[in-house]
Amino acid sequence: MTSFYDRLSTFYDRIAEGAEHSLRVAALDALEVGGGDTVLEIGCGTGQALLTLSAAVGSAGRVVGLDLSSGMLRVAHHRLAALASTTSTSGPVRLIQADLREPPLAKDCLDATFASFTLELLDLEVIERLLVELLAATRSGGRLAAVSLDRREPTTWPVEAYDWLHRHFGNIVDCRPIPLASLVSGAGWTVAQHEELSLYGLPVAIVVAMKPAVDA
Repeated sequence: MTSFYDRLSTFYDRIAEGAEHSLRVAALDALEVGGGDTVLEIGCGTGQALLTLSAAVGSAGRVVGLDLSSGMLRVAHHRLAALASTTSTSGPVRLIQADLREPPLAKDCLDATFASFTLELLDLEVIERLLVELLAATRSGGRLAAVSLDRREPTTWPVEAYDWLHRHFGNIVDCRPIPLASLVSGAGWTVAQHEELSLYGLPVAIVVAMKPAVDA
């Protein structure tokens, strides 16, 4: 699957940006990243959200983008280099090629994490483990914002059709709706916002969650 995204990277934005842009912006706004924050984006792709995150944290902050695809990261690097040539107020961004099944996370190092149409690419057990590891990597009171295809009850025929395509043609239809809010809360996060939207007839959710504050 990595090679698939490597090949797709040079024209991925032409395929996905029109559909994903407004949903990604809404989730970024809901995350409310502030100056000086340390922010992680998992599945950063071509770096569209990294530009917004870098501007939000400012020169006192820090942004890290993780992605498995070297092709996607190459496009993100060029996008960030273009930004750096025009502004000096954005925060530094580090790009890391990493498998989300084994993310390079340290304890209590993050103020916020962002994921846009990434989690639904992973197996459920991987999502559950990743969300727990992200919780441990987040400082008390830190935040998580994710937007993904969403599984709701009752399911609709577009979701059932999409599931069928995912089961039979997973090399092409590599994602599927997931119960985002319940996965996030089940990992120990406190869900603060759960917005239900749609994309081409498929349900989409934006979930914002907090790491519970630890009493002194």
